[in-house]
Amino acid sequence: MALRNRITQERADTLYVNLMAWLIHQSRYRTHDCLQASAAKALGVSVFTLSAAIKQSTGHSYSDIVNRLRLRDACVMLADNKFADTSAEYIGLLVGYASRQAFYTAFARLHNVTPKQYRQLHSPTH
Repeated sequence: MALRNRITQERADTLYVNLMAWLIHQSRYRTHDCLQASAAKALGVSVFTLSAAIKQSTGHSYSDIVNRLRLRDACVMLADNKFADTSAEYIGLLVGYASRQAFYTAFARLHNVTPKQYRQLHSPTH
């Protein structure tokens, strides 16, 4: 029987809420080494238990959750005039991506446009 089937919905939801608090506290999701193993250790569960709880509670994986948090911040920055002179590549680094390619790939996968195109579509001067 899959581990996910042995975790109650309440336990899965509680672990997910605790994970989000851990990730968001001090913007941990923005660090390059924001590993699932570190989160599991901090929450006192195995990686397998955490993975199953996330999947059961949200239908997503740990990396999906981290990427969505990072991309949410990137979108805010790309649309903000304060960051108009900041390159999209540097914004990707600021929100936790280790490389331009990783940032652009994740961004395009979720938004179906490049960060540059997103900036053009959502800038206040547009």
